[in-house]
Amino acid sequence: MRRARTSTYTAALLAGTALVAPRTALALDGADRVSDANQTQIANTAIPTASEVIVTASRRAQSVISVPYNISAVTAEALTRNGVTDLAKLARSVPGVAIVDRGPREAGVNNTIIIRGITTSGAGALASGSQTADTVSTYIGEAPLYVNMAIKDVERVEVLRGPQGTLYGSGSLGGTIRFIFNRPSTKAFSATFDGSVAGTKRGSPSGSSDLIVNLPLGEKVALRAVGSYSHGGGARDCF
Repeated sequence: MRRARTSTYTAALLAGTALVAPRTALALDGADRVSDANQTQIANTAIPTASEVIVTASRRAQSVISVPYNISAVTAEALTRNGVTDLAKLARSVPGVAIVDRGPREAGVNNTIIIRGITTSGAGALASGSQTADTVSTYIGEAPLYVNMAIKDVERVEVLRGPQGTLYGSGSLGGTIRFIFNRPSTKAFSATFDGSVAGTKRGSPSGSSDLIVNLPLGEKVALRAVGSYSHGGGARDCF
């Protein structure tokens, strides 16, 4: 009787194990599938797809990641988001770029941009404005020209760290900055207006306004114009 009972208990345990084992296998299989799905979802979300930025720093259009130079491309969206409207604000938003502020009298005629710390004149605020040669070349499109202008209606700004003598001459020992403006479009008429007002305690109000107009004149001809007005209110008794 004891042997018969022992055999019966053993058979019952084996049957229970046989019933539980498939369920365990199915549970493990389901867990593996959920884990694989989670890993796939993490892999898809961990690597975002960035929009490709096309630059022309090497005299041909190519992706910014394919340019064999140390280059920073600032898009129009980034300029608007960071509030970049002049060279001083641009220098604060691009690594390795600095501007010596010598006041409004010399700001419009002397190139005071410094890239990588390379300069031929003193970096102090009271240093002389005369220098032997500029170490940073500036281009408006394809024209080598330095103007301390307001950055408006710009498609992108390309900052190439030097030396860039092969493509941009001896004046690009520190680097080159290229301003690429938006081109006229023959597709449709468009107009954009932007304005701002500011006030200073114990001073007069300040303000600025910008108007951008794109006017198609035919199937192959279009006109694009930008007008800006800026007023900086004076202040007194500031201390």
